[in-house]
Amino acid sequence: MDRSELKTENWLQFDSKNQEFYGLPLDTDVGNKEYQLVCEDQAGQSANDGLLVSVKPRLPRRYNVEFHIALDLQKTNFSPLMRRKFVEKLQVGWVA
Repeated sequence: MDRSELKTENWLQFDSKNQEFYGLPLDTDVGNKEYQLVCEDQAGQSANDGLLVSVKPRLPRRYNVEFHIALDLQKTNFSPLMRRKFVEKLQVGWVA
C-alpha cells in the first residue's frame, strides 16, 4: 500500500473542493495500485481506509470517424489537471 502523498504528476488526483478523485490514465498506468486514504476533520480527528484502483487495458474499437489532435506540449508539461481541463473543454457542447 502506498502511503505517500499523491505527486502532482500522478494521473490520479484528488479535488479537495469537490471531494472527488479524478484522472485520465494512460496506457502506461494499466494495473492495480492501492492507496491509503487519510481523512481528517476540523477537530483533528482522523480515519484511515484503503483505496484499490484498477486500470484495465483499453478495448480495441472500430469507429466510423477518428480525429487526431497534435499538441505542441512536452508530455511532462501536460499535467493531470491540464488533461482534465482539456477533456472538459472538449466535452462542452458535445451532443451524444
